[in-house]
Amino acid sequence: MMNDSTKHAEASGSPRKPGNMRTALVLLSIALVFFAGVIVNRYLFGK
Repeated sequence: MMNDSTKHAEASGSPRKPGNMRTALVLLSIALVFFAGVIVNRYLFGK
């Protein structure tokens, strides 16, 4: 169950929570892999 401090931390959206940092790193890594794939694709196959 959630206590009052947990509800407050989620409502404030504090970026210091480790879960938020992990989510940010996962999304960043996905974006980097996507852009790297686009760059490699254009390099290998031209247009």
